[in-house]
Amino acid sequence: MTNEKSQLISIEELIKVFINDRKDGKKELITWFLNNVMDQSI
Repeated sequence: MTNEKSQLISIEELIKVFINDRKDGKKELITWFLNNVMDQSI
């Protein structure tokens, strides 16, 4: 549950960054997504 909550906070932060700066937001979103994919595959 704690992990899910922290991921939700991260998603909210990513959305804010994406809205404010699309170029940096895309980089952050892709990095977050790939990190989560790699975490799930372990």
